[in-house]
Amino acid sequence: MVELMEKAISRLTSLPADEQARIAQWILDELEDEQRWNELFKQNEGRYGALVAQVFADDDAGLVDDLPD
Repeated sequence: MVELMEKAISRLTSLPADEQARIAQWILDELEDEQRWNELFKQNEGRYGALVAQVFADDDAGLVDDLPD
């Protein structure tokens, strides 16, 4: 475990049980959310690349208007 995590856990153990539970649930929720985003990006990785390539091709063909300043 990294030193920063050890420091955080050490401080957490001094909190009341209900605060520890709230923070633990927040951390677990954040980790789960991060995993969901990573899975979504992996599922669509090729799709986004194709869209970006199409935008560049359209721009090179003069089909994209510049946004006004």
